[in-house]
Amino acid sequence: EMRFNHLAGVADLPLRAFSRGLRVDVEQRYNKGPLSPEAMAACRQRSMRLPEGLRMPMAATEADLAAAGRIIALKDEEHRPMLAALHPSFAAKTQYWDIHDVPPSDLYDPLAEIDRRVDALIAELLLTTPTPTPAAASP
Repeated sequence: EMRFNHLAGVADLPLRAFSRGLRVDVEQRYNKGPLSPEAMAACRQRSMRLPEGLRMPMAATEADLAAAGRIIALKDEEHRPMLAALHPSFAAKTQYWDIHDVPPSDLYDPLAEIDRRVDALIAELLLTTPTPTPAAASP
């Protein structure tokens, strides 16, 4: 969400991402704040400003999913069954990535993989998203 919104803003894309969780009730035991320390450090390393008033994770609702132009889940193996159980009408409409939820290492860095996927998504959207036309000035 943070990287997408940062890059979309830089590129003047009229799109914004919002994130939701599927098992927020369970995840709340492990979440110590709105963002993990690794995600906050990654934002700082990339010179991304964090928005004011970061919020704790929120559960996905039918309305959230219906309002989304695109739904992306980061881990197919984990999220597809949960989405099918909780919001079955959206399971087939979701794009599933395969980002492993592991600490970064020399062999695999999940945040770098998210960067690559978001960068590719932004590039795709730049080619396919109509840009708003400025309103004509009145005399």
